[in-house]
Amino acid sequence: EKSYGEVISSKTTEITIEKKIPILSREQILSEKRKRKLGSLRLGKIVMKKGFPNYDLYQTNCLGHHTIISENLKNALLEEGLTGFELKPFPKFSVEE
Repeated sequence: EKSYGEVISSKTTEITIEKKIPILSREQILSEKRKRKLGSLRLGKIVMKKGFPNYDLYQTNCLGHHTIISENLKNALLEEGLTGFELKPFPKFSVEE
């Protein structure tokens, strides 16, 4: 209930958030995308409930393509010295405490 997508418009380099759309299901978001022009809907924030399964890998694919990994997986990759990827914080994803 706290997750949302954003309807945006852009003029030159300025992006304006026109409104927020609650994320209720994947099907609902895909329906919203069909109503709008390409590139006018993006991920705002994903908030998982505390009981959300503790996955090591989570991927979004209906409001942009984002691969989110757990802190445990991140640490394991770094400990093993794996290369060829970039790790960046993703503040648009959180689990309620």
